[in-house]
Amino acid sequence: MTDMYQQQSGIPPQRRPRDPYGHPSQPFTRAAPPVQTRTKTIIIPPRDGTAMTALRGTAYVLTSLASLLFIAVVIYGYVQLGRAQAALEQLGGGFPSIEAPATPGAVLPPG
Repeated sequence: MTDMYQQQSGIPPQRRPRDPYGHPSQPFTRAAPPVQTRTKTIIIPPRDGTAMTALRGTAYVLTSLASLLFIAVVIYGYVQLGRAQAALEQLGGGFPSIEAPATPGAVLPPG
């Protein structure tokens, strides 16, 4: 790139920049890419032992059960919260429900 710039700028060859050893700088020629002489080697990974296969299966089953248990606990908690709100509303307590939140300054009916 520098050589092209210097040719365009009109700098004579003897005035061009020199490398630290005093030789005129020349652009590098590109070498041809190396030829691949080796054949491709297929690497087969070692097989897992039966213990690793069993451990992987056990981890998969336990993870799935933990996910299902979490979903069941969330649904159970939601149902129990709804039952508790319904029971408090029947008792006449002023516990606000999700459907009818409490409004400030509202007068509760005598109960």
